[in-house]
Amino acid sequence: MFTSRLVNWMNQVDPYAIQRVALHKAIFIATILTFIYWFFRPENFLMFVAPLIVTAWYEMPFLSSQKEKNETMVFIFTSVITTAISFYLIYPFKLVFPVYAIILFIILFSLIWTRRPKIRNVPMLIISIGALSLSIQPMASLQIGIGIFSSMILSMLVLLICLNLYPNVALIIWTRAMQHYIRCIEGDITATIEHLPLSSLSEEVQHVDIVRSYQTLLPKTCFSPAFKLYFNIRNIQFALNSIYYQEMNPLFWNAVKNHLQELRQHMSIPLQIDFSTIVLNPSTPFQHLINTYLLTAIRHWNALCKK
Repeated sequence: MFTSRLVNWMNQVDPYAIQRVALHKAIFIATILTFIYWFFRPENFLMFVAPLIVTAWYEMPFLSSQKEKNETMVFIFTSVITTAISFYLIYPFKLVFPVYAIILFIILFSLIWTRRPKIRNVPMLIISIGALSLSIQPMASLQIGIGIFSSMILSMLVLLICLNLYPNVALIIWTRAMQHYIRCIEGDITATIEHLPLSSLSEEVQHVDIVRSYQTLLPKTCFSPAFKLYFNIRNIQFALNSIYYQEMNPLFWNAVKNHLQELRQHMSIPLQIDFSTIVLNPSTPFQHLINTYLLTAIRHWNALCKK
């Protein structure tokens, strides 16, 4: 009983399982970093763990490819190292430091705004992490500066390697987003049959955004069937929008809704769907088109299950 309530609560607060995937990845990285710290014993623990703060940006859905994620992390890591070491070495010069900090912020902001606008909120985070080095004593020691550099480089290299070695689980998030999107279409079909107002588009748009964001992160073997599955489900929704220009057939559309529900339930397991159970009985060219979309979507889901 408690377990089911906990699962339901997690599904409410984290409908796409993005945070749960991030938690698993964080535990994996923290475990590896602990062994690395125990083995190498870097000189500065604070600067060793500081890069962990920015790794959350790796999971941002607006970074739409593995290459873009890695390039973004390298840029942020390089900026953090430069900021931390330069702050540590320049801080004793009280008149120079404020001017330098302002100039560095302007340069960072300009670079990010022009070259990486997707992360335009990150300059203050970089400055804040760099400012952690101001607590290290004594100040402006070249030897300690080298220790800061080596500690941060070690941590960042391990982070990048772990982030790329961790199994690609984008399909889990993509599948959950598709389930929510299909549920919205089921609701639209019910509302259309019963002549009720359609639900707000904002929820559907949110699900579609997640589907599109994680679609490009799927393994290469999964991308084609996943894209074609989404494409055909999307076509069913477009067809539903034009139903007012066609002859209404409640029996046919109820069958479509039931098979979409079956597809959604199989996606949560996941299991292939037996084609022999699919019966729609289309009677017009328009309904035959819907039938083709649905069968094609299910066919690609079955192909996705084999990956």
